[in-house]
Amino acid sequence: MSDFHTTSFRRAGALLAGAITVCGLLAWVAWDGDAGTTIHVEPIAETPQSGASAELGTTPVGSGRNETDQRTGFYTAPVGTVLGYEFDSSFEYALIHPEGGRHASGFGMRAALDVAVADRRDEEILVEVALRDVVVQPGNGQPASAAQNLVAAAQRPFHVRLGTDGGVLGYRFADGLDVEQRNFLRGLFAAYMHKVAPDAEGTWEAKDVDAAGEFIARFTLEAGADGDTAQVTRKKLRYEVLTSDQVQEHSIHGHSRATLSRGIGWLAAVAMDERTGMTIGELGLRVEASTVYKIELRAQSARPFDAAVVALWDEPWQAAAGHSEDFMGLAEGRERDKWRQRLEGQNLAGLVAELQALLAAKERDTEAVHAAWLGIIWMVRLRPDTAGEIRGMVVGMEAELADMLVSALGAAGTGGAQDVLADMRHDPDLSVDLRRSATISMFQLAKPSERVLTDLARDIGRAGELVGDDAMAVLLLGALAPRAGEARVGGQSALDTLLGYEDKASAQGRLDLWLNALGNAGTPEVLPHAERLTRHNDEMVRGAAYNALRQVKTPRALTVLQRGLSDPAPGVRADAVAALGEHRTPEACALLVRAARDDADPQVRQIAYRGLAPHARPGTAARQALEHAAHNDPDPETREMAARLLRGA
Repeated sequence: MSDFHTTSFRRAGALLAGAITVCGLLAWVAWDGDAGTTIHVEPIAETPQSGASAELGTTPVGSGRNETDQRTGFYTAPVGTVLGYEFDSSFEYALIHPEGGRHASGFGMRAALDVAVADRRDEEILVEVALRDVVVQPGNGQPASAAQNLVAAAQRPFHVRLGTDGGVLGYRFADGLDVEQRNFLRGLFAAYMHKVAPDAEGTWEAKDVDAAGEFIARFTLEAGADGDTAQVTRKKLRYEVLTSDQVQEHSIHGHSRATLSRGIGWLAAVAMDERTGMTIGELGLRVEASTVYKIELRAQSARPFDAAVVALWDEPWQAAAGHSEDFMGLAEGRERDKWRQRLEGQNLAGLVAELQALLAAKERDTEAVHAAWLGIIWMVRLRPDTAGEIRGMVVGMEAELADMLVSALGAAGTGGAQDVLADMRHDPDLSVDLRRSATISMFQLAKPSERVLTDLARDIGRAGELVGDDAMAVLLLGALAPRAGEARVGGQSALDTLLGYEDKASAQGRLDLWLNALGNAGTPEVLPHAERLTRHNDEMVRGAAYNALRQVKTPRALTVLQRGLSDPAPGVRADAVAALGEHRTPEACALLVRAARDDADPQVRQIAYRGLAPHARPGTAARQALEHAAHNDPDPETREMAARLLRGA
């Protein structure tokens, strides 16, 4: 049971945050509420001191700037300089899923932005940033209430530590801002600030940071005709660290361009037009986002800064990049609050009766069924006694309803729910089907308990033959091993425990089962064990060894899978090709094209074509391979399948 709108988003909150903030302006925004229009934030920054210069292009009073300052860097504005900008931006993103369709959202924002040089020391610059006259306009019919969290962030000035090249070193946000608000401000400032060393010239590549993480960009510096200004163009090439645990397949188009003034000693203008796409393979999800951002300097002034601001140097600072923020925790908290309100005054019996009626309807409403199932999941999470109630209910219950209730325990994943599932697996008074349902439900556990892992290990260790429920325990231990965290089984990690069963599996002729469990784990530690067994004399074992690498997305794993394309057994080659199809990288795609073109077995070619289908955009090698197959493959069934894949691409 899965749901594109709710369960997948919540489970992959960190991935989605990384995908959406990759454009650098906004973290994950869960639009929810009544429709509205424009939101204003009243001015909150102090007006410049009387007598301060406000004419663009003049030097602040008492600046003490000299020709050396203007020659040796771009970020040389003296302490006390206040630069007033106007900016206008728009942000749009779309979440695209084969089953869920395309869901677009976005917003526009206008504001005045004051950037003040508060202090300098040890080759660093301390700046204070304040937003004024903020106007947020939700787009695509989204509710204005959804922007309230961002508006609240805009009402609080924040501070930034910079290097003398303008690179962001850290942030000091106002107390009480949540992760979304902090990353919103990170993204806004990262779009504005452009990193340029004092001696920069020509074109170079360098690492930089924003709300999404750490990226490599190509910078080009061009001198202006007036002898004062210069323009730096920043083209993001790739992210090396993102909000998610691993960098997803992504593309970045467009660039930003900043105008810097040596006379002012700072930025005079910035224009950005960037478009980003990211594929989250494990969800089958594509995120496309675009940011248009324009900021122009309108005024300069000067004012002193008191000791309280200068003292911020010695306070704790938040990271320059936003990838370490806990987006999952934020999403979970909001979801929990929503369901707490929704379930107020309801009980489990009522929710189960509602679900039962929906299942019995002549024309089943699958969305309503899933919503009812989610309500039961959240009742288990919010009310600990619910897990025990479910166990009492399912005995003798109609099979489909019972399976859904047991599945809700696994999806809830609480300690109490895990204890109930562990008890059910070993309860001789329950039917075989209910015990098996409890085992299957455990595949959903996001963080398995030590008790669950220990029970599985005990069952495997005691098994005289690894079949039936004991075989399922092996596969389940593999799936849960990478999620186990610090939980231990007799002092060992869950993965080490699984690896310790190789001899037992070998003695029973079940190395294929053991390798399938390693494939469920899918961590890099699996690679040496799978690679060794790709040379086994049993083709079923070799095929399982290649299959075990379907989630191990490293260069070495790809090399091993490439070797599998030359195995003499078609079934083994099919397993290697199927594993390559799970990798969804350009390198894997190239190997799939080779298998589709060269393999003599039509079943292998068909698997290769299915793996190519997600890559088959117009003009790609994957699409060309499918088009060729649809007309020229010697096998009629393969030609027909390629044509179907093209129609759905």
